[in-house]
Amino acid sequence: MGAAVKKTISLPVKLAREAEALAKAEGKTLSGVIQEALRQARVGRRQQDLRGVQGFWSRKARERGLLTEEDLERYLGRGDGPTARFKPSPPPARRPRAPLRSR
Repeated sequence: MGAAVKKTISLPVKLAREAEALAKAEGKTLSGVIQEALRQARVGRRQQDLRGVQGFWSRKARERGLLTEEDLERYLGRGDGPTARFKPSPPPARRPRAPLRSR
């Protein structure tokens, strides 16, 4: 962990007791229990965001009739099915640089 910042928070009595009991049972500090809870909440929010994005693109794919990987490969023009691999375009050719002029 990097540098820490001290903060004062208020918890309902019951929640504070539960957090202290959890810290004792897990051999952690109260601060450690709170940090872990915040990390888990952050992960949960990110997972929820990801599910939202997945749902959006799944609806868009269904609207276009893309139900399988093979459908997607055909739609993208990448070959004959899910085993076809995307072949990226070669990088653009470099133009030769003009020689440096001396002053």
